[in-house]
Amino acid sequence: MVCFGSWVLPSNVARPRTRRTRRSLAERLCVFTHREISVPRRAGHEPMTSFDPQMLISGQYHDMLVAGLKMSLQYLFWAFWIALPLGLVIALFRLSPYKPLRWIGATYVEVIRSIPLLAHMLFWYFGVPEMLPVSIKEMLYEGPVESICAVVALGVYTAAYMAEDIRSGIRAVPGVQMEASRALGLGYMKTMR
Repeated sequence: MVCFGSWVLPSNVARPRTRRTRRSLAERLCVFTHREISVPRRAGHEPMTSFDPQMLISGQYHDMLVAGLKMSLQYLFWAFWIALPLGLVIALFRLSPYKPLRWIGATYVEVIRSIPLLAHMLFWYFGVPEMLPVSIKEMLYEGPVESICAVVALGVYTAAYMAEDIRSGIRAVPGVQMEASRALGLGYMKTMR
């Protein structure tokens, strides 16, 4: 049986009826780490017993963190350029006086927002390329398909949230303010500014 410090006792051992003192989590982990963990050692390598923040400032970990930050910012940039126009169109659909357009906008927002982002990413990476024609699929797989699918998934997912933000911002303008701006001779666009 694997024993996690003093947390787990075998079921066949009688527990003494003594007063137990409460140990903090740090003390329990300390007992756990000193008794039970055996760190496999590779030839010439010592196990890391403490965290050294210096390894994040220079060396290979620093390079990996900087590369990940650059990639994340690129994904943010391109996903924003997909999400903003799409979110604006969906918000205008939701505010439309025509019922079919309102229904399309509401369905998009409710369906997209009810599915987790990870499921969107998996769908756009594994599902969508397989549904494309062979020529487009081959062209897609020649490029950075992971990045393209991640950006599209982020853009489509974020557009649903942006649509609700834009719609609620437009709906937040009181009707009295609209009437006052019309009385002043302002047009719709100047009123919305």
